[in-house]
Amino acid sequence: AVVSTQSTGELCGELLAKFQKSMPWTFFRGEKSLETVPVTLKKHGVTCRCVTVYSVIARNDIRSVLAAALESSWDFLVFFSPSGVEYTAKTLRHAEASLLQTVFVAFGPSTEIAVRIEFEDRGVVVCESPTPEGLVSALESARESG
Repeated sequence: AVVSTQSTGELCGELLAKFQKSMPWTFFRGEKSLETVPVTLKKHGVTCRCVTVYSVIARNDIRSVLAAALESSWDFLVFFSPSGVEYTAKTLRHAEASLLQTVFVAFGPSTEIAVRIEFEDRGVVVCESPTPEGLVSALESARESG
């Protein structure tokens, strides 16, 4: 299988640029969104207006919710976003001894960076592509090598 070296954002930006080059795009996004799509569009000469429409806010009870969840043992912890890593990192670091056998999985490259920053000494399995199939493949690979 051929694996792309481009991020999902780059691929989307290129597809959007090919699809509609003459009209500007408006990119609705969250406050922590990467600049990948707008930069890729601009690289292809396409105007992109970015509008921040939401922000990510942690739950007030996140520590107690995580503590309750961590009373069980887990084979995998799958992170789907850098924000998910950011908001759970402090609690997870306190429980790290109980997570020694748990495999951390990052859904995509920006999430992988967040996991590596927050859990420096921790290995992380990364999905080859941020798709359901990529996730299943990463989990199977981790299980086989574990």
